[in-house]
Amino acid sequence: SSLKTLITDSQQEAVLLLAHGTDHPCRASYPMLQKILHEQIGPQVFFTTIEKPAEPAKLIIKKIHEAGYRKVFCIPFLLVAGMHFLKDINGDHQSSWRNLLKEQQIEIDLHDRGLAYLDGVDEIFCDHIDAAFNSITT
Repeated sequence: SSLKTLITDSQQEAVLLLAHGTDHPCRASYPMLQKILHEQIGPQVFFTTIEKPAEPAKLIIKKIHEAGYRKVFCIPFLLVAGMHFLKDINGDHQSSWRNLLKEQQIEIDLHDRGLAYLDGVDEIFCDHIDAAFNSITT
């Protein structure tokens, strides 16, 4: 399935995409991604990062709560659902996304696979690898 299919299958709940985060200037693209997701899918989609978030987790959760959502479908916006998924999203510690949402009486449904499992993502990666390889060999 595609990311859009995952998101649109959960119309009655908020969808929270959790990316890794970075200090790199590319992080400036995250608000635009949020805007595009709202325009193409709807206001139920929220986007943030695990590291270096533009807004604290509690503020994102407050926005979800104020929008009237009591259930959130969390999708790791990560290539694989590895350590960040196990620790920061679904961890037992008090500051994991699972526990922060529960604390606000928001039910959480976790998608436990990374983006690499979505249809076509492997082809995108291979195309980028081919392009990079071709740019250094020509």
